[in-house]
Formats: sequence, structure tokens, C-alpha cells
Amino acid sequence: MGGIFAIRLVVLGKHLVADPVLIDPAIPLRPGALLELTVAVGFGNYLTSRLGLWFLAARNKKLPIEVMMCEVLELVVFDLDRISPTLVEERIEMAKQRRMEVRDSDVQFSVIAKSML
Repeated sequence: MGGIFAIRLVVLGKHLVADPVLIDPAIPLRPGALLELTVAVGFGNYLTSRLGLWFLAARNKKLPIEVMMCEVLELVVFDLDRISPTLVEERIEMAKQRRMEVRDSDVQFSVIAKSML
């Protein structure tokens, strides 16, 4: 996800990203490597169709988008102080808009998560 985040920043403006270094992927690339516990539990939930959808729906009701965004950033960003608060606010607004406009977003997210494995 850090790589995707960096690519999206470059699309917004090449000056926003200088010499990105992506280390320690959330999903290990070599056999036998351990997953980050948070990632393992999340993907485990998503792989079980009904449990995954229940988990997403419950999480969406329980947590504001701002909290979820902070959790994701803490998981995938090494130095949060280097992330522009304006960029984070824009992403939060986009997520709120997407939540209102996209029908069955939990189902779509679950399909995308499964496709990553």
C-alpha cells in the first residue's frame, strides 16, 4: 500500500515524492516470512466471505473514516510527520465521498483484498 500511496503522490505532482524507499511490505514476498499481525488478521477476515463483510460493516459503523485513515497510515508509513496534513484531509474527504457514492463498497473492498492474495 505504501507503493500505491507513493505512486498516487507522484501523479499529483512529481515534487511531492523524492527518492521513496519502500521496505518491509505488509504481505511478505518470500515463503516462510511472517505477516504483520494486523494485516494477517484483516486479510483472514476478508477471506471468509460472510465474516469479512460483517467485519467491514461493523468497523464502518464503529469507527469514523478519520480513525481508519490514521490506522492505515500508521501501518504503511514510516514517518507520519512527512505526510502533508492537507493531503490526509483530502484523502479523508475522498473516502467520505466514495462511501456515499459507491454502492456495495464493502463487497468491492472484500473482492479487492482477496485478489491481493
